[in-house]
Amino acid sequence: MSKVKLEHNLGFRVLAFCIDYMLLFVIGLIFGILFGYGDLQSGNGGFSFYMTFLETMLVAAIYFASFAILNKGKTVGKLITKIEIYSEDVKELDMTNLLLREAIKVLLFIPSIISFLFVVFRKDNRSIHDILIHSQVLRKAVDKEYVYLIKPQKLEEAEAE
Repeated sequence: MSKVKLEHNLGFRVLAFCIDYMLLFVIGLIFGILFGYGDLQSGNGGFSFYMTFLETMLVAAIYFASFAILNKGKTVGKLITKIEIYSEDVKELDMTNLLLREAIKVLLFIPSIISFLFVVFRKDNRSIHDILIHSQVLRKAVDKEYVYLIKPQKLEEAEAE
């Protein structure tokens, strides 16, 4: 019988980040056109779109909070890459911590490059908001015997903890 293994995967986490932030741009552009905020300019064969910091934070807050409430934090990027958010002890995050995690992510929107560097250079690929909320992002894969966390351990041991 196959068991589920969970692993940290930097490549999938970075890909999910890129997908979500590209979607944020598109959603911001659509909201800007529909609700009249932001600044859409054309010229030189192209166009540019600018939003204020507060407008950007509002779009990001709506995006991440919506997925936290409606889909247990699984954004479009996480769904495509099949990564999920867990607590440090590999349990489902409760709604309070999930919303706090997303709020911290939005508040760190501008210094997100620092948080992104945490993901890249930490062995467990945890960002600042993961560390503060004691969460981690893992990818499911099929394995016969082990669940992989920061250090490998048998699935039964992880379930017993």
